[in-house]
Amino acid sequence: MQLKELYVKNFRNYPGQSLNFNKPIILFFGENAQGKTNLLEAIYYLATGKSHRAHREKELIRWETSGFYLKGELKKENSEYTLEILQRKGHGKELKINGLPQSNLRNFLKSLNVVIFSPEDLMLIKGTPDNRRRFLDQEINQVDYNYDFYLKNYNKALKQRNKLLKTCQNKSMLKYYLPPWDEQIAKYGVKITLRRKKIIHQIKLLSRLIYRKITNQREDLELKYIPSLESILNDNLKEDEFIDYFLQGLSNNLDNDLLKKSTSIGPHRDDIEFYINGNNARNYGSQGQQRSTVLALKMAELEMIKGEKGEYPILLLDDVLSELDRARRKHLLNLTEARVQTFVTGTSRDDFKGDMLKKAQIYKIYEGEAVNEDAGD
Repeated sequence: MQLKELYVKNFRNYPGQSLNFNKPIILFFGENAQGKTNLLEAIYYLATGKSHRAHREKELIRWETSGFYLKGELKKENSEYTLEILQRKGHGKELKINGLPQSNLRNFLKSLNVVIFSPEDLMLIKGTPDNRRRFLDQEINQVDYNYDFYLKNYNKALKQRNKLLKTCQNKSMLKYYLPPWDEQIAKYGVKITLRRKKIIHQIKLLSRLIYRKITNQREDLELKYIPSLESILNDNLKEDEFIDYFLQGLSNNLDNDLLKKSTSIGPHRDDIEFYINGNNARNYGSQGQQRSTVLALKMAELEMIKGEKGEYPILLLDDVLSELDRARRKHLLNLTEARVQTFVTGTSRDDFKGDMLKKAQIYKIYEGEAVNEDAGD
């Protein structure tokens, strides 16, 4: 999978720019707040239909303009695709593949896969459970195009249930109003949890092997899924049986939910734990071990998508090479070399060393403009 060309118009601080990519590594360098990450964000948006850092679409629209436009020329195996997204204020997304309008976002998202690695990911181990759930959701969305639909419907039902818990303190009335929302929460919550369970199993195996390579076989990494609904770990139950357990759990926890005015069980309470040689990495892992864990997770994500899709996704490295020591950088770049098209940001050409510069296409970024520079200069 290779992105051959990217065109951005009125996206973040870019009034209009076309970039062509003809090498496996593309480097964007420049001072902070010039637009390096904005280009990675544009690629990510073409792949996922959303930003990895903005919560509202209007944050992506250039100041004093009415909308943004993104276009990508993509090569996959022996086929080529043109992807287009137009987002105007107050309107939905207008999507096109090869010039043909697409009414279904899920079909559009099948075209391009990306993995992004940013400094925020280095806090995945020590950060909040919300960060780890977001990591899981981003991974699953890359390979299961129904997953975002399940998430949206689950969160919609959860919001309505919590609203009732806050506004209605009459338990008998709640038993009348809650069941429709409980059924939606259980239906979509089980679908979400089962998919998380499956992905964690895949990532668990891959990351263990990769982590051993990173540590020269000295350490073992173990991932453990901590679902709010423990029955989901029972491999002998069917989906409808999980739904029954979920509904029973919501009923059993109603008094506690009324007291706290929020829903206490469900995938919005899930977490992942990481163990290095049997010790909890969050509590006892060194900074180096925690960074190696995150690196193994990201590399496992690449391999997992390769296994599901038959080719590697595009890798976006947002100012993380400077956060990794020489050995970890080497492991990452050895994996991606000649196999994964990689976009990398940094504040200076000095951030990029030796062979990387020789094999790279380099752009200098300044005030929303990218200038192609010769790597041999």
